[in-house]
Amino acid sequence: MISSTQNLYSRSEATGKNGMVTAMTPEVAFIGRDVLQKGGNAIDAAVAMAFAIDVAEPCMSGIGGGGFMTVQLASGEAHVIDFFPHAPSGATPDMYELTTGFKADKLGFTGVKNNANAAGARSVGVPGNVAGPLLALAKWGTRSVGDTLAPAIQLAHDGVPVTFYDTIHAASVFKLLSSYPDSARIYLPDGQPPVPPLEGVTRIKYPELAKTLERIATDGVKAFYEGEIAAKIVDELQAGGHAITEADLANYRPILRQPHLSPLLGHEMVLLPGPTGGPSIAEITHLMALADLRAMGHNSTDYLHRLIEACKLTLTDRLAYLCESRPDGADIPWRELASLEYAAQRAQAIGTRAGGQYAAGQPAAFAHAGQGNPHADHSCTTFLSAWDKHGNVVALTQTLNGLYGSGVTVPGTGVLMNNAMVLFDPRPGQPNSIAPGKRPLSSMSHTIVRNAARQPVALAGAPGGRKIVDTIAQVILNMIAFDMGPQAACQAAFIDPSTDGTVIDLRVGEAVIADLQARGHKLYPQEAKHWPHLAARPGAIKRIGDTLHGGIELFTVGVAAGF
Repeated sequence: MISSTQNLYSRSEATGKNGMVTAMTPEVAFIGRDVLQKGGNAIDAAVAMAFAIDVAEPCMSGIGGGGFMTVQLASGEAHVIDFFPHAPSGATPDMYELTTGFKADKLGFTGVKNNANAAGARSVGVPGNVAGPLLALAKWGTRSVGDTLAPAIQLAHDGVPVTFYDTIHAASVFKLLSSYPDSARIYLPDGQPPVPPLEGVTRIKYPELAKTLERIATDGVKAFYEGEIAAKIVDELQAGGHAITEADLANYRPILRQPHLSPLLGHEMVLLPGPTGGPSIAEITHLMALADLRAMGHNSTDYLHRLIEACKLTLTDRLAYLCESRPDGADIPWRELASLEYAAQRAQAIGTRAGGQYAAGQPAAFAHAGQGNPHADHSCTTFLSAWDKHGNVVALTQTLNGLYGSGVTVPGTGVLMNNAMVLFDPRPGQPNSIAPGKRPLSSMSHTIVRNAARQPVALAGAPGGRKIVDTIAQVILNMIAFDMGPQAACQAAFIDPSTDGTVIDLRVGEAVIADLQARGHKLYPQEAKHWPHLAARPGAIKRIGDTLHGGIELFTVGVAAGF
């Protein structure tokens, strides 16, 4: 429940002794809670929610997308499944034509001819949203594929309630959806964005997607990546000029990775490794933890000054060095960027005044390297989590990348395809340039925190594109450095330093904003509201004593649900 007093909003914290889930729509959260209540474990619940959110939140996620899942088992083992989209085998570094107006900055890339890397068939990466969750279910779940997908199939048949978010999202990409007949038919009923009624409920049904999910429920991963569905995907995308082949789909494999383990104030963070937001979460929190945060006070002038500078330093390093592979074959220094030693070096740049635009740091492997170039980031993603009574914990972030992805729905399947190719630098010779089979840099940053006994203490994640990293770092610090519960941590005032200045929530107070400006910070004070979002939209769970507590961002329609 959301309440309001003098324009100050709050939301009730969910609690439960036996299990807790979070999701960005209530229907999906209740599906996950139901799986736990019926004896399923956190992996079962997370995979059921992963497929259900592909139905319930089509502007943000779909089985034509990709993502990452972190699994912290009750035994203390931790694993990451990387099922992010990758470039097809026929992709080349110069596959997109650049216009004279091309521009690269920390907000992304603009000026590709016909916007071909961001919209339409040529923007699609080979999808992983079917293979990744099903790999997790096979390795650590207890339920069958059919039982796990049944709620998503039922949701697709019954339909999803239209919310005002659906109206806003569809209206904002109306031209894109209108360009593709199946997308227009499904997501623009009567040729217009869907609008919730003043009374009652309007539902959008997805019968073709239901049939596709039924095939997957019966025949498993191969039903999507081989055979009739795969052929339809390839035919549609090749007709639009894409280089994808049926072999690209058949050969897609999610990657089982070791998470990056990083210390934080007597705890250990379980982070996504490599070209993700994980190393950046480590760098920000290390830079912050080098100071006495409690003495500073939460969201004080001193705290926010250091936080802004830490985020700026980290973003500069992130855009300079993080990628899956470099054209020159050099190693990627992500472990060094995530180290305490590197943070101590970078912290020397933080003074008492705003530092302006920082140059990239100098990891040992790149002592003579120049700064790299940024990647595009979109805010169209979803996050969900599950925590069972045994202590198994899952955090999962998945995406179509842009709102409604590429805009292309494959006829006869209900599958809306991602536009992950926009995350690559479209110029050859850059760290994040396109290469066959390469995965682009991702902002996904969900984090699990555990104690010395390797038992989970807290988790947090969020959708929100480039804003995810900074927001999740703040939520984790809120819970660990300042002992906040997850709801307080998720509804606190946030900053977003990822533009040419820093967007800052007015709730930090006029005095703090004035003090920061006096220190040289370029600020954009804003009111936190439903749209547009000031920061990413976090969800979090924390164990306090023997009770699980769940929280979620104020202005989402999602919920935390426990029992």
